[in-house]
Amino acid sequence: MFSFLKYYSLSLLLILIACGNTEDDGPDVVNFPELSINSVSRFEGDEGITPYSFRVRLNRSSTEEVTVDYNTLEGTAVEGEDFLAKSGTLAFAPGVTEMEINLEIMTDTLKEIDEEFYVELSNPTNAIIVLGRGIGTIRNDDDFLPVGSGDGYTSPLNYQGYTLVWQDEFNGNALDLNTWTHELGNSGWGNNESQNYTASPSNSYILDGKLVIEA
Repeated sequence: MFSFLKYYSLSLLLILIACGNTEDDGPDVVNFPELSINSVSRFEGDEGITPYSFRVRLNRSSTEEVTVDYNTLEGTAVEGEDFLAKSGTLAFAPGVTEMEINLEIMTDTLKEIDEEFYVELSNPTNAIIVLGRGIGTIRNDDDFLPVGSGDGYTSPLNYQGYTLVWQDEFNGNALDLNTWTHELGNSGWGNNESQNYTASPSNSYILDGKLVIEA
């Protein structure tokens, strides 16, 4: 009897150990498709609105509807001044792998540096985001800063007791380098200045009968 109970207890122990070692994989891991957004770089344009289209893609089609939210973010480009803010939700029907986000860039004729804004993806359903921020680069396509109307102060051509000996009306297309000299100051005039002086035609030029000095 003792031997039978001992054998029975040992068998039961082995069964319990075997049950305890049964590997539990847990719930099935869902292999979601992957979402990404591209970046866009375009010249700004001079009139009206310039469209910028960002492509949002799934790396493969899905049998389920996929949704993802998006919104614009400022960078060096400013909402309401350089681009129109926008947010919303994209809904990919089953089988669809690409959709567009269409944005509007506000154009001008002002010379400025290239500027950037962002389109960010968030809150996906039935997918994961692998590249969630697209960069919109607004490239400058303007040559010169706008020049004022010229309605400001006008120097008189004569003063009592003085005789005019020279004047320049800037009527040509380029600065007369026989009259004008760019003083470059040997990298700061010895004063440890941070700015740099140039003779570049992008910094000093003739436009509409005016000398424009542009930083």
